[in-house]
Amino acid sequence: MKNGIGHTTKEVVAESIRKYRTDAGLTQADLGRKVGKSESFIRDAEKGRNEVTIGTLEKIANAVGVPMLKMLDESYGEEKSVFDKFIKLRIYNLDERLTVSGILIKNGYTVGQMKQKRTETGKVLDYFLTARLDDENADTSR
Repeated sequence: MKNGIGHTTKEVVAESIRKYRTDAGLTQADLGRKVGKSESFIRDAEKGRNEVTIGTLEKIANAVGVPMLKMLDESYGEEKSVFDKFIKLRIYNLDERLTVSGILIKNGYTVGQMKQKRTETGKVLDYFLTARLDDENADTSR
């Protein structure tokens, strides 16, 4: 499985859902029932055809028994993980930024928020969370 470097988040999430679902011995229908989604939603998510919200990704991670950040980077918790140093996540929805911020803070990250102009006119903005692992705050039990 890939990490977020050089791959779109949608590709990484799709591959993670498929991998961890099969590792857990669940069918697409089983996983859908556990997270309150249809079998077709899970199938489309595994093919990268739809957007999976942070809330749904968290439910999927819980259902298959892996940390949510591992769904974004399989080396999460290992020395080489991209999430063990610095991350920048584009998340438009404020509630989802708050949810992800809470998860990152619980895992020892210092979190910031920023917006960036997507176009020269500045009429279109991208919203990001930035996070850096703070070794003093790191949860070594993960």
